[in-house]
Amino acid sequence: MATRIAIEWARNSLRLAVSKGSQDRWRLRELRVEPFESGTAPAAVLRTALKALRLGGGVRVIGVIPREQVILRVMKFPTTSSEELRQMVELSGKAQLPYATEQAVVDYSLIDQREGFSTVAMVACQRDFLERQLHPLHEAGLQVECLTVSSSGVLGWYTAARMTSLVEPVLVINRDEDRTDLVLIRDGRLLLTRSIPSGSDEDGPELLTHEIEQSLSTLRKDLPGIEVRSLLLTGVGPLAAWKEKASQHLSLPASVVDGAQPLTGRAMSETASASPVVVGGAACAPTRQLLNLNPPEVRQTTRHQSQVREVVTVGALLLAVLVLGGSVSALHVYRQYRLIARIDQAISEVDPLTRQTKTAAQRVELVTAVLEQRRRLAALLGGVFRSTPSTITLDALTFDRLRREMGLRGRAPSTQDVLAYRKALEQLEGVAEARLKYATARQTADGERADFEILVKTTDHEPRPATR
Repeated sequence: MATRIAIEWARNSLRLAVSKGSQDRWRLRELRVEPFESGTAPAAVLRTALKALRLGGGVRVIGVIPREQVILRVMKFPTTSSEELRQMVELSGKAQLPYATEQAVVDYSLIDQREGFSTVAMVACQRDFLERQLHPLHEAGLQVECLTVSSSGVLGWYTAARMTSLVEPVLVINRDEDRTDLVLIRDGRLLLTRSIPSGSDEDGPELLTHEIEQSLSTLRKDLPGIEVRSLLLTGVGPLAAWKEKASQHLSLPASVVDGAQPLTGRAMSETASASPVVVGGAACAPTRQLLNLNPPEVRQTTRHQSQVREVVTVGALLLAVLVLGGSVSALHVYRQYRLIARIDQAISEVDPLTRQTKTAAQRVELVTAVLEQRRRLAALLGGVFRSTPSTITLDALTFDRLRREMGLRGRAPSTQDVLAYRKALEQLEGVAEARLKYATARQTADGERADFEILVKTTDHEPRPATR
């Protein structure tokens, strides 16, 4: 059986959970909480804890980051294909985030698929924060296979607890020493998550009910037709008192479950300050349930290392066959041929994947550049209209994309007004030059009028097509 360790950093403690199993079946073997003083080097604390666990090599590592450090968006896409859905999330989802595209690392959890559409909960985090989280793990000599969110740990705990008596969708509330995670679950899938400060034992229930109401409001907006049917409280603190207040205030059935019981078979100590729900749930969750916010290059490296481990395993088996049966040389040659073919296949898969990644990056760059050019043009048009006095009438507006020139034809009360208007246009952001093509003053039945045409040259550049 494979060994897996989940690692979660809290404000004053390091939590570790060790499990054994395979892809969809994991059982918790050990749960450890290591307190540490402020200012202690995280990598040193982790190395000490790992040494005490004596895990050996080949351990699969899961890092856990707090929910409050990620952004969640509920989105709908016109496809049910997994490959197309991931591409759409990468392209369209990143464009809606408040930080630069290259800083965004995203993953998604499928909520629903019907009539050719997929509804997903996209989570995103800033690359700089993820690299800071990975740094102490790398310093301790660990290669992280999955960097997940605390909400996935709560989902894994709920799956392990097998709460068949609860009516779904169920809002699972895990109170920890420094935060409380709220996770809405239905049919083994995340629908909505929030994270709030835990608060004191006295003001916690009021804060909790307020945040639950906020979550219900968000749920009705993002997923109309879905309503919370029950509440489940776990973690640390006076949960029984919280349960009564939340149930009465929200008119929903509520239950309290010990955080350690479903994982270890033993109840938590009443004085415990750390909840085992997140780290224990992450260690026992099926791999397919875990959101993975590892940076793309780290995921790629992990996949290749997994392939290498498989190749090494095959090689070890071949060596065992050689040692045990020296007379079966023909079988040995055949298996070596299969091994070489597998290595060649792995190598041949690297180059197309690199080209696909480069092409996708170029497409993202082109789309970003086009959107930026359109935004600047819209901003320039807005500035032109705001700078046009009420005494000036524009009759025509043209735009020559090749020359990056905007032509403005209109009428003004006098030539002086035209010159002042030209000067105002030249002050706009994005304008390189405002040149007066002509201004003709003439008398009309309504008085003097000056016809004019001004050519506005922009500083904007067209996006270059991506090269393959």
